[in-house]
Amino acid sequence: MYAAEAGRAGVPAADWLTASATARAPRTLAVGLAFAAFGLLTRRFRRHYVLCLALLGGAFTIALTLIVTGWR
Repeated sequence: MYAAEAGRAGVPAADWLTASATARAPRTLAVGLAFAAFGLLTRRFRRHYVLCLALLGGAFTIALTLIVTGWR
């Protein structure tokens, strides 16, 4: 996929991959930290697991909606 997109853009595949990975790294790290925080919360508040799960689902829905509307 990266090589095909790089070819269409007329950029060497290695340069395209490096730029793409650099651009996505902060988002990947942020999502990983968010899930780590969720895991910590569920361990500390096991009684409220359903509430935590509902909040995670709501946050995911909002984030996905913002992403999809940003594509338009």
